[in-house]
Amino acid sequence: MSEYVWQIIVLISTSSCGWFFGKLQTKREQKQSDLQIIEEAVSPLLTSIKDLTEHNNRLVEQYLEEQKQRLAIQEENKNLKAERAELAEQVSRLTVKVEKLERTIKRLAKNEKDSVSDY
Repeated sequence: MSEYVWQIIVLISTSSCGWFFGKLQTKREQKQSDLQIIEEAVSPLLTSIKDLTEHNNRLVEQYLEEQKQRLAIQEENKNLKAERAELAEQVSRLTVKVEKLERTIKRLAKNEKDSVSDY
């Protein structure tokens, strides 16, 4: 009888071990299946994120290039305004000189008339 008890104990322990390891295997397979499903769901999202990041990087590069161009145009505009102011100053000085020359010419012309009239 003790041999039967011993066989029953071995049978129960073998069955328990089989059930326990089977359950572990099932859980492991379920986890792998879940991970595969998650990977399949996440993969298109990662691809989309990658594409959007690349597009964003291109847009940032384009924006930076346009920003450089805008700064160059602003610098050119600043230089042109300074040049215009300098030219305006030169025109003002030349206008004063022209007015002085005109007065001198009128005075000389008047003096010449007076000297011709004196003869």
